Amino acid sequence: PVTTELGSGDAAPVVEEAVLAYLSGALPSVALVEPRGARDRLGQAGAGATLAQLLRDYEQSGVADVARVDSVAAALGAERFLQLRVGFAETEVLREELFSEDVSNEDRREVVMVARLWERGESAPAWEGTARAHAETGAFTTDLPVRDVMLQRVVERLLARLPLVDPDVTSSGSPPAGG
Repeated sequence: PVTTELGSGDAAPVVEEAVLAYLSGALPSVALVEPRGARDRLGQAGAGATLAQLLRDYEQSGVADVARVDSVAAALGAERFLQLRVGFAETEVLREELFSEDVSNEDRREVVMVARLWERGESAPAWEGTARAHAETGAFTTDLPVRDVMLQRVVERLLARLPLVDPDVTSSGSPPAGG
């Protein structure tokens, strides 16, 4: 599931699409549950609150209740699940030039993404990674990168470090996907 920081909600669909595209290419023989399907499964099993508590507990203490991890994994029908949190902000800032009285409005865009790979029976993620991107306009740059492209690049940079191996690729002797 993809969760968002307050004010970043419209970034989630772009992130979900980028994650599926990346993982489908890196792990072609692994059955993936799409975020919408994961939400449906969690909702039908009554496990949404369990997931929320699991994430809150881990973010506040660095430890998750193994029973909650196992319950969420069971509701998803998976041995492991990937949880992503995205923060996306577009702001306008006033910039005052050093040694000048010029003041200008500049645009700024920031993305912060956290990914956690949870596995049954574990009280902390088996893997956790973060990626950031920052862009702003100024004297030499008048345009910001396209929002969707910026989000996709952050997803790709983050997931390239994800230690998953496609079982079909490794059994054929080829190098593992994604690291």
